[in-house]
Amino acid sequence: MLEKRIYTRQELIEIYNTQRLDAIKNKVKREGYSYIDSGRGASYTMQIVEIPKGQAFKEYCINVLKFAPQTDFNILRCYLHNFIYNDGFITLQYNEMKEVLNKQGIDVCEKTIASYYEHLKGIGWAYKTPFEYIYYVYDTEQQHNRYISQEEFREMYKGFYKQVRKDGGKFYNAERIIREKYGGKPKKRPLLQKNGFYNEQYNAVQELLEKEFSTI
Repeated sequence: MLEKRIYTRQELIEIYNTQRLDAIKNKVKREGYSYIDSGRGASYTMQIVEIPKGQAFKEYCINVLKFAPQTDFNILRCYLHNFIYNDGFITLQYNEMKEVLNKQGIDVCEKTIASYYEHLKGIGWAYKTPFEYIYYVYDTEQQHNRYISQEEFREMYKGFYKQVRKDGGKFYNAERIIREKYGGKPKKRPLLQKNGFYNEQYNAVQELLEKEFSTI
């Protein structure tokens, strides 16, 4: 990956692993760079004047955020755009994140989304808020989550265990009743938030997104 600067012939030989200047120029063009060359022989230099769209974003994600070079950076770009600009995105489950990205024209599987999510947690971009949770019921018929309050969550489980005690410790009838009444069992997961310690990195990615991509 080249930068906007002047490269000597020897630097280019080392980067592209070939002595042939014509082969180097062809590779630079195919990679999407614009350049101005000058000099001949050992004194030849190549000035990179324009880098491919998205290249700076890609380099930042690899060098600073430590994403793998083989990452699909178009998908990651959209994922990070939602992470930074959509306050509620980070609290969604993988299937819900997938729905958001699909609506934006991005074809992505939940496994990929999960890997991005875990990576951002691993580098400290997101953290679990102590003792704060998101409460929801997964509606098996509608196949989506319905979000509820902590009070609703407690009332649902209060009724659930009341039925379990009534049935002598058996869960089958209580589970049937709660599915019929609410569409599924109430659940909770830790609330995830962005880590303000990394605001400088958030701002850097935001600047790259706005500079290199006019639309999502």
